[in-house]
Amino acid sequence: MNRRAHRLGAATLLVVLGCSSAAPLAPRPMRPAFPRRAGQGESWLPWPTRVATGIRRVAGLVMDAPTREHVTLAEPAVVVRSSEEAMQLTCSWGGCHEDAHVCALLSSGRVRCWGGAGVGQRGDGTREGATEPSRVAGIDSAVDIALGTHHTCALLRDGEVWCWGYDVQGQLGDGADHSVATRPVRAAGVHDAVAIDAGDYHSCALSRAGLLLCWGAEAAFGIETPADALPVALPVAGRRLVAIAVGGHYTCALDADGDLWCGGDL
Repeated sequence: MNRRAHRLGAATLLVVLGCSSAAPLAPRPMRPAFPRRAGQGESWLPWPTRVATGIRRVAGLVMDAPTREHVTLAEPAVVVRSSEEAMQLTCSWGGCHEDAHVCALLSSGRVRCWGGAGVGQRGDGTREGATEPSRVAGIDSAVDIALGTHHTCALLRDGEVWCWGYDVQGQLGDGADHSVATRPVRAAGVHDAVAIDAGDYHSCALSRAGLLLCWGAEAAFGIETPADALPVALPVAGRRLVAIAVGGHYTCALDADGDLWCGGDL
């Protein structure tokens, strides 16, 4: 596999190229004019807008921003003062700075978090920061984790998604009228997810059937209709999506044909 960085406005996507001897296709133009609502910048795209990459075959998609730190460990590591092996360590959106929270996905399926917790983003029922990892309440079968600026989501083995922390824009996905959840709540209607990701104030999941679902700040996934803090399906007509990548204020997905689709503020 080869990797190539593709610049989208202020954002960067890392595309993983499949092996192909065919010559690159000429880039197809993005859709021209599209409506914007007040407050949306010139780089805002409605979902789904096809983004021309000039690449014939894209095999994978990774969000690659200088302020985001997400590490998948090649070998298990021991989390501080824990006998469980950590398979993935992730910092909150914005990087591993002093006020960030950090979470570890353990080989047991449990999740431990530490750092900032003013809005419950450690998921242990408290709102007090800690330098020692604490166990996220009720999560024992996680296979992936995604951290936003002040919220966290976990994908469970059964395909459900549970989130905790700040919920001022509905980024936890349970539809409840609360601004903070110090313990995990279930994203409503998400039951067959195979991948998750999170931005500043929104979260997304990819279903087994190849459908993108997002919740939270709807402008960040390219729609103008309020989502009422519940997951919204974002289909691309006639396409099956195979990978997702979420930035701070935008969302992108790759389809089975290797085309890239995005929405939000790039």
